[in-house]
Amino acid sequence: MDLPADQVYAAGIELNANWLQGVEATIDSSHVALLHQSWTTSSATDFAATRQNTAVSYEFERKPYGFRAAALRSTPDGSRLARVTEFIMPYYGLIAPIYSGPQQDRTAIIAVPIDDENLIQWYIYYNPEKPVDSWRKTQRANQWPMAGGLLGDASNNWGQNRQIMDAGNSTGFHEIVIEDFVVMVSMGPIVDRSKEYLCSADQAIVRVRRQLLEEVRGFMNGNTPKSAQSEAMSYKDIRAVGGRLASQSDDWRQLAQ
Repeated sequence: MDLPADQVYAAGIELNANWLQGVEATIDSSHVALLHQSWTTSSATDFAATRQNTAVSYEFERKPYGFRAAALRSTPDGSRLARVTEFIMPYYGLIAPIYSGPQQDRTAIIAVPIDDENLIQWYIYYNPEKPVDSWRKTQRANQWPMAGGLLGDASNNWGQNRQIMDAGNSTGFHEIVIEDFVVMVSMGPIVDRSKEYLCSADQAIVRVRRQLLEEVRGFMNGNTPKSAQSEAMSYKDIRAVGGRLASQSDDWRQLAQ
């Protein structure tokens, strides 16, 4: 929060969806290999390893501010890819890097509720070590709504391009974030969760809901929510991390923050 101006910028978009749908999109790493498969296939980074093994196993570490969610995938060479996302109560997500190494841009996503059926999805791009990527900053910084936003609504499938699908794109959308946005809004403004079939790959979503419900119940009983105890935490020290673990037995907590 105290980075120089050339090392951080923000972009946001208003979406017709409940804010929890934005939080769940942020914290869930299991969807990356499926929804974003066109981008993982063409990537030369560790991001591509999610395509080699779409099955994800989760491990968690509870924290005073929320939790750390480690999405772990085995790779053909015997190593494991770890993407460790941070959930910070009540609606902040720090997204794991897409390749190993410290000098890369990072992302914080904030799903800010407007009302029950609308939210603003804020993207904070930042780099603790150096200026942020100039091309992405030129494309997205200081624009409202953020460049690459939704190109329509349900009447035109939110701008889905069937020509690029014919050429091999799996979704018909030209940006990763648009794929997320379309899934969020196409659910409807408030999802009927009684129709869900959650599985082991949805553990991060389950944990988010449990923690939010715990906080609501605690607040109703007179307890101070975690998000109102900021003076007791150092938010600037929370960093999402990612990288490869040399063997199946290596602990993802060893990844440098």
